Amino acid sequence: MPYPTALDAFTNPTGSDRLSSPSHSSQHADVNDAVEAIEARLGTGSQTTPGAASRVFRSTSASASEWASLALGTDVSGTLAIVNGGTGQSNITEAFDALAPTTTAGDIIYRTSTDNVRLAIGSATTVLHGGASAPAYSAVALGVDVSGTLAIVSGGTGQSNITEAFDALSPTTTRGDMIYRGASDNLRLAVGGAGKIIRSDGTDPVYSTATYPNTAAVSTILYASATDTIAALATANSGVLVTSGTGVPSIGTDIPTAVTIGGGAIYRVGGTDVAVADGGTGVGSWTNGQLLIGNTTGNTAALATLTGTANQITVTNGASSITLATPQSIATTSTPQFLRLGIGVAADGTIPFTTTTGIYAINDTSNGNMTTGITINQGAADDVIFALKSSDVAHPMTTNQESDTYGSFEKVQATSGGLLITGWKDADGSNALALTMRGCLGEAADTTKTTAALGIVNLEAAITNGATGIADPGVDANLVTIRLGASGTVRFIFDTEGSAHADIEWVAFDSHDDVALLDTFDTKMTKRDALTNSFGEFLKYNQKDLQEAKIVNFYDDGPRAMVNLTRMHMLEVGAIRQLAYKIKQLELQLQLKGVV
Repeated sequence: MPYPTALDAFTNPTGSDRLSSPSHSSQHADVNDAVEAIEARLGTGSQTTPGAASRVFRSTSASASEWASLALGTDVSGTLAIVNGGTGQSNITEAFDALAPTTTAGDIIYRTSTDNVRLAIGSATTVLHGGASAPAYSAVALGVDVSGTLAIVSGGTGQSNITEAFDALSPTTTRGDMIYRGASDNLRLAVGGAGKIIRSDGTDPVYSTATYPNTAAVSTILYASATDTIAALATANSGVLVTSGTGVPSIGTDIPTAVTIGGGAIYRVGGTDVAVADGGTGVGSWTNGQLLIGNTTGNTAALATLTGTANQITVTNGASSITLATPQSIATTSTPQFLRLGIGVAADGTIPFTTTTGIYAINDTSNGNMTTGITINQGAADDVIFALKSSDVAHPMTTNQESDTYGSFEKVQATSGGLLITGWKDADGSNALALTMRGCLGEAADTTKTTAALGIVNLEAAITNGATGIADPGVDANLVTIRLGASGTVRFIFDTEGSAHADIEWVAFDSHDDVALLDTFDTKMTKRDALTNSFGEFLKYNQKDLQEAKIVNFYDDGPRAMVNLTRMHMLEVGAIRQLAYKIKQLELQLQLKGVV
C-alpha cells in the first residue's frame, strides 16, 4: 500500500484474467487503502462535494474541508505584485503611487485615447491649456486665451480700442478740457474763456485773467488797453512810442517837449550841440580820419587823428575810415608765417613759446636734460601732444583722431605718463603698414650672438632704481608685450630671462594625418625625419606637470593657453634625447638577440 506515501500502480484486469492474476484481493486492498487515505486527507463535513465555479477546496479545521471562495484577509498573505494584477503595496497611498504614471513633484495625470499618462509640471508663470488630444502648459496668450474686455475696477480699460480706452481713463469731461499733472494724479483743466491763454502759476497751468486778441497785424505792439484787456497798437513809419498826458500810448513823429534828460531838454538837428555832460560829443563837424578823444579836464571831448610810428605801424586816414598796417604782412599764409606766436611769459602767466640758446620750449622755460632741442610742456592736458597731418589722408577713426591725422603722440595714462605712438592709415592703400619702425644703418650690421649684441633696431626696457636712475627689471619681469589695440588682450610676452610666451589657439587637423604633415614639414625644412607626438593629448594628461615646469599656463577651460616657447623647445630637445636613448637600447637588445 504505497499511498499516501507514494502513488499506487493499479493494474486493470481483462475479461480473460484469473482472480489470482492480478490478485483480486490485492487490488481491493490497494483501492481501500487509497480511499481511506483520501478520506483522511479530506476529513468530514457537509461540503465535501465539488463547489461552484471559481471555488477552491480549503481546510476549515484539522479534520474538515470545504469548497469555498478565498477570504483575502485570512486565506491570503503578502502583497500581490503588479505583474500579477496587484499593486505590490499594502496601503492606499503607496498603492496609488505604484500605479500612477507620475514621477516628479507637480506632475498631473490625464487620459489619452487608451491610457492615463503623465504631464510634467510646467515652467513658472505658465498655465494648463486644453488641446485637441492632450493638455499642455504654456503662457497665457491674451489674444487667444482671453476674451471680453477687462473692467477698470480690475485694472483694465473696459474698452476694445485705443481711442475709447484712453477716453475711459481720461479725467476730461467737456470739449476743450486739457490734462495736466497734479501733486499725485493727472487732473482736468476746464477750457478757459475766450481770449484767455494758459500760463504757469509756478505749480500748475492756469488760464490767464487777462484776455488777448486773436490776431495782430505786422509790427503792432501789444499793450493793456483796459484792466485785464490786451490790445494791439498799430505802429507808423518813422514814428516813436509816446504817451499822452494820461499815460495812453500812441505812435507819434515828435517827442513831447516835456521829455528831458536829467532836467535838460532834448536837442534836435539845428539846435545846439549836445554837451558831453548830456551824453553828446560837444562837436558838430568832423574831418577825415578824426576820432573823438576824451579829456578829463573839464569833462570835454576833442577831435584828433591817429599818428603812426615809422617801421612799426602805418596809419592812413580816410573818409569814414582809418587803415592800420605793419611794414610786413603777419597773416598765417605770409612768409615767414605767424600763427599765434608769443615770446616770453603771457599776461595770464602762461608761456606760449620760449627760445633760449639751442632750446625751443612751448609752455615751458627750460629743460635741464636738453642742450639743443624742442621741449613741449602739455600741463595737465591728457590729449594728443604732437600730431602729424596730411591732406592726402582720410581715415575713418575720427572718434580717436581727426580724419587727416596720420601720426600722433600722447600719454598712455593720464596721471602717470608713458608714451603712446599711433599711426593712422586710411583704406586707399595696402591693407597693412599703419605703423612702421625702420632703422637704417650706414655700415655692416653687428653679427655677435651674445648678451652684448646690438641690432639695427633695438628695444630697451628699464625700471627705476629706487632713486633717480634706472635699473634692469627683476626676475620674470615682462619686457615687451604685444596686445590687441581695442580689447587690450595680450598675445605675446618676452621676459627678462629671454623666455618668449605666446597666447596660442590649438587647431586639430582631423581630416589629415598629423604625423605625416609634421614629417613632411620637418623633411622639407631640416632634411631629416621628424619625431612627432600628439600635443593635444600631452596637454590633456600632463597639465599640472606642465604648469609646475612653467611650460604652459592654463587660464581657462577652452583651447587657449599661454605657452613658454623657450621651455617648450627645451622640453622637445629633452624628449628627442630620451627617445634616441631608448631607440639605442632597443637596437642593442635586437643586436644581442641576432635580429639585426
